[in-house]
Amino acid sequence: MVERGKVIARHTVFDDVFRTICQKMPKLLIPIINEAFGTKYLENESVIQLRNEYFELRGTLITDSVLSISGHTYHIECQSNDDSYMVVRMFEYDYSIALEQLIRDEAGNFIIKLPESCVVYLRDSESVSRQARLKLLFPDDQTLVYQMKTICVQDYTKDDIFEKRLLMFLPYYILRYKEIPSAKKSDRDKLSKFLTEFREIQEGLEAYSANDEEKAMYYSNLCQLITKVGDYIIKSEAVKRRVREIMGGKVLKLQTEIWFEQGLATGEVRGEARGRELERKQLTYEYVSEGDLSLEKGAKRLGITVEELKRNMLIEGYTYPEQ
Repeated sequence: MVERGKVIARHTVFDDVFRTICQKMPKLLIPIINEAFGTKYLENESVIQLRNEYFELRGTLITDSVLSISGHTYHIECQSNDDSYMVVRMFEYDYSIALEQLIRDEAGNFIIKLPESCVVYLRDSESVSRQARLKLLFPDDQTLVYQMKTICVQDYTKDDIFEKRLLMFLPYYILRYKEIPSAKKSDRDKLSKFLTEFREIQEGLEAYSANDEEKAMYYSNLCQLITKVGDYIIKSEAVKRRVREIMGGKVLKLQTEIWFEQGLATGEVRGEARGRELERKQLTYEYVSEGDLSLEKGAKRLGITVEELKRNMLIEGYTYPEQ
């Protein structure tokens, strides 16, 4: 980012997560583009990632994501706080992008075409302008208006996110909580509702990625990114641990990835299925052990008897409350 002639590096966890999504899962930007610009691109549309660094006299402009779909250029930026000068910086970015794509018409006239631009605001902000504008005044009294789109992640419910496939919003879902509940007894009800939200997100991602190799990788990556933001936001180590467990858990995640890769290597999906089944079992053991799920419901979830569940939990080193 450039401001007053200086290059300002942005390395917050929010920016890192956003750029990870843009680099590893660029197709998740397609629903964002559809939402912002009213386009109807399919999820499997070809996405070409363009260069994100543009050199100028004052320094280097580094954008979050510049990409091309069906010959149209899109520029997406992530912003964690409201910024009244954002439209000025966006114009600076867009002008640099357009200069690189400078063309001439048949009459020899140069043509500068600005990309379609959108800022994704991560936090709720009533002051964010939905269509921020900048006026360009020319010496001959002509006036042109530069306009960018804006999207606020917090405007979308969990159901909206899954329905519209705005999955790249999920790592920032936690930001809608003004106060994260603690692990204290006094916060038990609040914490239960908080963790239920993450279970529903995990289950939604699992359903989204079922029987699809590429989406299964997105599922794994998004779970890691959700955990990364959670680790940054949540102060309580106990609550952090619970969120990590819900979103997969480090050891479990690594074992799942090993089996998934083995499945891909042999041209089969058995590895992925085996990893998912292990994840489902161990999360169920965890919920029952901590009293979030009854023995009866846990057994029903796994399709076994209560006695089988008790035996399996003891073998895996879990305890269960006597009911």
